[in-house]
Amino acid sequence: MADSAMQKRHPYFQRILSNIGWLTIDRVVRLGLGVLVTVAIARHLGPEDFGKLNYGMAMFALLGVGASLGLDQVVQRDLVKIPEARNRFLGTCMSLKTLAGIAAYILLIVIVQQTVTDPTTRMVCFIIGFALVVNGSFTFDNWFQSQTQARYSVYAQNAAFLGLTIARISLLVLGASLLAFAWCVSAEYVVAIILSLILFRIVVGPFSAWTFDLATARRWLSESWPLLLSGVAIIVYTRIDQIMLAHLANERALGLYSAAVKISEVGYFIPSILATSFFPSIVRTKELGADAYNIRRQHYFDLSVVLAIAIAFPTTVLAGPIIHLLYGGTYSEAVPILCALVWATLFVFTGGARQQYLIAEGHMKFSFAATVAAAILNVILNIFLIPRYEGFGAAIATLISYGLSALFSSFFYKPTRLMGWEQLKSFDPLGASRRLLRYAKNAPVAG
Repeated sequence: MADSAMQKRHPYFQRILSNIGWLTIDRVVRLGLGVLVTVAIARHLGPEDFGKLNYGMAMFALLGVGASLGLDQVVQRDLVKIPEARNRFLGTCMSLKTLAGIAAYILLIVIVQQTVTDPTTRMVCFIIGFALVVNGSFTFDNWFQSQTQARYSVYAQNAAFLGLTIARISLLVLGASLLAFAWCVSAEYVVAIILSLILFRIVVGPFSAWTFDLATARRWLSESWPLLLSGVAIIVYTRIDQIMLAHLANERALGLYSAAVKISEVGYFIPSILATSFFPSIVRTKELGADAYNIRRQHYFDLSVVLAIAIAFPTTVLAGPIIHLLYGGTYSEAVPILCALVWATLFVFTGGARQQYLIAEGHMKFSFAATVAAAILNVILNIFLIPRYEGFGAAIATLISYGLSALFSSFFYKPTRLMGWEQLKSFDPLGASRRLLRYAKNAPVAG
């Protein structure tokens, strides 16, 4: 009743809940169906060709961050503040991102020509990378997000996803080649953009009045470069291992590693769901005093780690049957890789919780520094570990660098040291479980 009354008094609150709901549906649909289809493609292509496909997607992701120019949050902020300037903002954003996308595609072609010798891998990169050219058209999504109308973006993206999923299944039935699946990756982006354009025209109106404003472009670029650098650091931190595997080992090793990654990342959407639930209470609890704030923070870390262990432990025990059931015997070497990678879930979950407090307390520069340090460490470890251990070496490098970024970096910065000890304390699953049970029963929480 109270929630219903709140929603009646605050219609914007109801719109936010609806926005979150649509975004959650988008993730669940993509995760469930996407994993199943990806597994089928991996079995069909085999480790080597699956590795080539993932190399192309990793290169696209790496250069795609640069093509975004870090503009999305800045543009959405201005659209919220001055919605009547929609035509100027959206026209300027599309112009900037289209030029950046074309430049990124040219750069991809140059890099691939200079560093990749296999002609099939080159073609995969060129096909998937073509989606960078239409990168600017994702500007429509900025308007929908700024107006808490994410359902329209979800309509477009899920329709494209479902349509291309049907295409992928058809290709599997027909026994299609690697390049056909590469075209599906690129086509999904293009179709999503076309559908977004149609929905924007129907819901909002024509875009013929869009204009480019040089002053706005300069202001945005001067504001967005820290977000761009942060995005580059994150993508290097999360994807560079796949690119380095292809160059320091081979495409087969990358295929085995990518198969394990798909399974290990199944639960990675959970921290964002937790953040949506916890962040408002984080802000409110901070006003009640340090003791209440620290107790709530400990509960958040405890819950994050307990959930992560609940995923990591059974996955480790069942890694062999999981790989053999999903991928078949040709991927048996992915078992130890999965066993290592899945424990990075602990750092992803506790890091996701810590990020909410860093935002609330204004420590985003520290967050960026920790990500950059972890990215550098990841590259260094991969250089030493991949030539000797291939995919398992990349998994160990990922595990260590995630640990530095999400947990151990807390101890190198005085304002976050207490947070670091709270994170470390939560890694005792029995103690964390006891504290959560006491909290659930509204009993006093002891250390």
